[in-house]
Amino acid sequence: MKKKSTRLELAFDAYMDRLQDLLDNPEYEDLSNRKLNPLIKANEKIMLDALLEDEDETANLLRQPLVLEKLLNFIFSIQEKFKSRKIAKQMDEALIDIRNNKYSTVSKDYFKYIKRKIKAANKILEDN
Repeated sequence: MKKKSTRLELAFDAYMDRLQDLLDNPEYEDLSNRKLNPLIKANEKIMLDALLEDEDETANLLRQPLVLEKLLNFIFSIQEKFKSRKIAKQMDEALIDIRNNKYSTVSKDYFKYIKRKIKAANKILEDN
């Protein structure tokens, strides 16, 4: 039996579905970047708002390496709001899994990029 999805997991799934639709749907092929970018930004805002609602749900979601990779652009804003050691720990554990190719295979350069993004987001904890 599959575990019940949290509100945030459902929001993430919807975010990814909308993003996939915007990027791959032939209906949007004729849209210029000028018209498509506001739709992508609106989708990102919906996802960020959901991520900033509940620290525990956000920490649990970011523990998943594949999800963390997809949400890298949000982690600074998340830590800016929550200043959470729990979120930092979950991201660090996901990073270890990424490094060990447990759930994801990324190039060394992309791994370094992910690590830098997480370090920058977690620096907020040191500054407080």
